[in-house]
Amino acid sequence: ELQLIKNFQSSVFEAFLKGTSLETCYHSVATVADYWLDVLYSRAANMPDCELFDLISENRTMSNKLEEYGTQKSTSISTAKRLAEFLGDQMVKDKGLSCQFIISKKPEGSPVTERAIPLAIFQSDPSVMRHY
Repeated sequence: ELQLIKNFQSSVFEAFLKGTSLETCYHSVATVADYWLDVLYSRAANMPDCELFDLISENRTMSNKLEEYGTQKSTSISTAKRLAEFLGDQMVKDKGLSCQFIISKKPEGSPVTERAIPLAIFQSDPSVMRHY
């Protein structure tokens, strides 16, 4: 579950406890919901990139070495392969690799496993980022 959803749920549930009447309670919840709608509709334009990535990224840990997965497909495996291409094979050779990634919208129609992009790429130079 994305952190975005967890944060939304947490803040909405907390807002239900505010207010002294049903009307003020609903007003409090509406204010919180409006904030999150603004974030979505604006595509987080007013949010720092690091905050946005925290909200929309996934984090998984690989229990085995990358080579042990063979031909299996998963978002973690795709992320690890891209990290190996990006940072070098030595960076992904051990068990317990932490794969932090986002799922790209494009290429549309491609399986989700093929659209996983390591977060580390977004922290690199713009030319490197565009390449990947």
